Amino acid sequence: MTHVFRRYGAPLQLLSDRGMEFESELFSGLMKYMEIDKLRTTAYQPSTNGVVERFHRTLNTMLGKVMSSSQRDWDDRLPGVLAAYRSSPHESTGFTPNRLFIGRKVRTPLDLVMGLPMSQQERVSLDEFVCQTQEQMSDAYEFAREHLRAAAKRRKQTYDIRVRESDVRVGDWIWYWYPRKFPRKSLKWQRSYIGQRTNVAPLPLVIRKIEPSNFVLQRTAKSKPSVVHVNKLKKCLGRPQVLG
Repeated sequence: MTHVFRRYGAPLQLLSDRGMEFESELFSGLMKYMEIDKLRTTAYQPSTNGVVERFHRTLNTMLGKVMSSSQRDWDDRLPGVLAAYRSSPHESTGFTPNRLFIGRKVRTPLDLVMGLPMSQQERVSLDEFVCQTQEQMSDAYEFAREHLRAAAKRRKQTYDIRVRESDVRVGDWIWYWYPRKFPRKSLKWQRSYIGQRTNVAPLPLVIRKIEPSNFVLQRTAKSKPSVVHVNKLKKCLGRPQVLG
């Protein structure tokens, strides 16, 4: 409320993972008070929030280059790394985050030493400055949208090469990939599909499909249904064990 909504305004929708900080009563009340449509990612499907996850990958890579070997100074290095990220052109948009967000490039120490080009130091009236800024930001947004559409098309083509149509249907018993880490156990040797861990674990039943790629599962008649992405499912070809 203090550092985001009051500075930049409230969004129409907010997408987050299923972390407890986003599922708490306080956060849910804030979303209701601000009339924000709260959306959740599918469990164990990071691509649902791919923009943030990709940024985290880039941020971690940059932090790894500047931190000490003890890795305890990451919070001291973070502001400088973020400043470098905001000043670097984005591959998908063709602009720096600063250019799209605040409408201009941020001066760096090198700019202060070398000075700005003469064309950028010309004085204009307030009305001319506002008109120029609006025109420049409008052109930048349109150019960024074109780059994003082209990048999305390339990613879709690459993704579609590996995609195969799923044979999961409503009413099928399936294996649900649900990895969990346990102390002193290797994740590589673990049975990560529900129904494989113990002899009494029931297979989930597909009770509904949410277009285009999510399914609603239910393990027992009394259990709470859960929404799962189709990439986490495998159809059970054997005879399932049904528990009430």
